[in-house]
Amino acid sequence: MATEQQTNKAHLIIHGAAASAAAASGAMAQGAAFGADTVVLTTIHVGMVLALGELFGQSLDKQAAMAILGTPAGAGVGVFGAKAILGFLPGIGNIANATISGSYTEALGWWCFNYFDEDN
Repeated sequence: MATEQQTNKAHLIIHGAAASAAAASGAMAQGAAFGADTVVLTTIHVGMVLALGELFGQSLDKQAAMAILGTPAGAGVGVFGAKAILGFLPGIGNIANATISGSYTEALGWWCFNYFDEDN
C-alpha cells in the first residue's frame, strides 16, 4: 500500500501531467483530427508512467512504460474520437480538447498509480 508521501508525490506527478496535457491539447485542438497532439501527449504520458514507476522503486524504460500505457488504451480511442469531432470548433474545440485530454491523463495517471501500488 502506498505511503502518504508516495500519494502526495503522485498527486504532483499526475496533476502536473494532466495540466501539461490539457495545455498541449487546448493549443493544438484544430489539428486533433490529424493527431497533432499525439506525440506531445504520448511524451507526457510516458514521462508520467516513468515518474510513477520510480516513485514505487521500479526502474522502467520507455518501452516498458508504453506497454503499461497500452493496457488501458481502449479508452483512448473514444477520447481521440471526441477530440477529433470537437476540435474543429474554434474556442469551444480548444476548451473541449483541453478538458478531455486533462481528464483522460488524470484518470490514466491514477490507473497507473494503482497498477504500481498493487504490484509493490
